[in-house]
Amino acid sequence: MFNMSFIEMFVVFTIALVVLGPDRLPVAARELGKNIGKVKRFFNNMQRQIDQEIRLEELNRKVMAQLDETQKFIDEQKAKIAETEAIEHEAETVVLEKPDPQPKNNDQVNS
Repeated sequence: MFNMSFIEMFVVFTIALVVLGPDRLPVAARELGKNIGKVKRFFNNMQRQIDQEIRLEELNRKVMAQLDETQKFIDEQKAKIAETEAIEHEAETVVLEKPDPQPKNNDQVNS
């Protein structure tokens, strides 16, 4: 973990044994282990939270891109519907404006 060789660890242990004494060394080692565990858990939790935020951001980008595509599709369909309705409206006005057939003259009917 700390890239310490056996000799370096032995020197640190010997110094700790001399400074703390044989009675307090196990308690200090236990506390050191607990604190190292807490620090590791803290950094692991931070890493998980960062990874989760990155995944959420990527998902959000994908959803927004899909929403943009859907909105473009809806706009295209609305434009097609409006175009079709305009064509149908023009056809209706042409039919309504169509002149009446020529009225029959009574002279032609009597002949």
